[in-house]
Amino acid sequence: MALRRQDRIELFLAATDVRRCTLTVFDKSRSSVDAVLASACLPYLFQAIEIDGSAYWDGGYMGNPPLEPLIDGTDCDDLVIVQINPIRIEEVRTLAASILDRMNEVAFSSSLVRELRTIARINELLAGGWLPPERYRDLRLQMIGPEPAMARLGYSSKLNTERDFLRRLKALGRARADAFSRANRTDLGVRGSLDLAALR
Repeated sequence: MALRRQDRIELFLAATDVRRCTLTVFDKSRSSVDAVLASACLPYLFQAIEIDGSAYWDGGYMGNPPLEPLIDGTDCDDLVIVQINPIRIEEVRTLAASILDRMNEVAFSSSLVRELRTIARINELLAGGWLPPERYRDLRLQMIGPEPAMARLGYSSKLNTERDFLRRLKALGRARADAFSRANRTDLGVRGSLDLAALR
């Protein structure tokens, strides 16, 4: 694969090991078409992807996205997370379809929230001098959150492959990234813009 030949680009593909209930991360050296398929294998649509005798489903069940490979596998102090599913919502869903949508959002966001809380705690302990700075580093977290228009989309939208819909999503993503860049460009490399305290 072309990405394997890129020295400056890291690649991590996350998949859920069905039998062991663990997260498997395929780095660039282990990347393959099967690893890509495994990382996006929704079990109610596709059969598990077999790689080296193990069966895999979508990595989102165990890490969505898993931050640990980005922390341990790179020397970057800034992490920019592009959030697709909303963590917080204003109203409790009451209709069956919307309840299922929220159940999916909660399931796929829970691991991210746990990791963010852990990072917040490590940053606090570092600031208080309770952890050795040579072993841990203060991470600056940025998040590009979902547009309200994205948050209103149901889970079925993730299966929508119509060209016009994908173009609309691309335009929304570009607009949100531009807005984030304008609002937070001075924070990159200096401070995190994500309020970790709000997640604790």
